Amino acid sequence: KNKPVYVIPSPIDTHIFYPESKQSAREKLQIPQNKKVLLFVASWVNSIPSKGLADFKEMLKALYGRHDDLYTLIVGHLERQTVLGDFFKGKETGWISDPNMMRVCYSAADIFVSPTMAENSSCTIVEAMAC
Repeated sequence: KNKPVYVIPSPIDTHIFYPESKQSAREKLQIPQNKKVLLFVASWVNSIPSKGLADFKEMLKALYGRHDDLYTLIVGHLERQTVLGDFFKGKETGWISDPNMMRVCYSAADIFVSPTMAENSSCTIVEAMAC
């Protein structure tokens, strides 16, 4: 009780999460350079409804109906269920545990989408902003 208390909200390591060249990141992931890349990250993509996957897919349907230059990047445990299917163009990486590879994914994206309805201590938004 006699010690100082410090609160550091959503701390991230900016030695790992920093802007990387978009061109280089896309080359590493084999993502087309001429597309607008939308990134969605969730630990358990298909089994936790509060991550907002249903809303994300509805948004994609609307966007893909109006734009032909979109590419979707999905990161997270897919549990043998595709998100993209045959309708959406993009890549599903599965779970990525290497923070350097996550930096590559964040840096490759034009837009990070976080439609989550509830989080307890997610750092993905701050990591994406740092990259």
